[in-house]
Amino acid sequence: MLEVEALEENGKIAEKLMSWEPGIVVFCWNASCCAGESQSAADSLPFPGRVRIVQVPCASRVSEYMIMSALRSGADGILVAGGSEEDCPSAREREGDRRRLLLLANLLEFIGIEPGRVQISWESASAGPPLRVQVEDLISRVKALGPASKLVKQAEPGQGAE
Repeated sequence: MLEVEALEENGKIAEKLMSWEPGIVVFCWNASCCAGESQSAADSLPFPGRVRIVQVPCASRVSEYMIMSALRSGADGILVAGGSEEDCPSAREREGDRRRLLLLANLLEFIGIEPGRVQISWESASAGPPLRVQVEDLISRVKALGPASKLVKQAEPGQGAE
């Protein structure tokens, strides 16, 4: 009897994973990268899955806290999409910011967050892949990894959704 219940439970888990759509947070430099997002919104082509676009004045302003908070709130994947050095008005300060975000990616891997969950892109909007392609690529990588479980804040007993 326990084996049948275990098989039924495994079937439910497998079914849930097959229908699961990852939650993606995109921190996007609004002067360049989000132009494609605005165009796709105008064309009524929504992003696949659960994608949340957060426009920022500069991708360098995306802090470690913002990324960690998104992961803790249940995001399965994060994309930081900034412009290239040619596009960036504050290119002098960018190298330190780039190193800071790469160190964060290494820290996340160290604490057990899979490397494919956080993507940092410094592409020119005209030369690099469009934002839609980057998001779809991240969604496919995150789907292969499955739902995020590290850093996700769990509801305490008695604090469930009412």
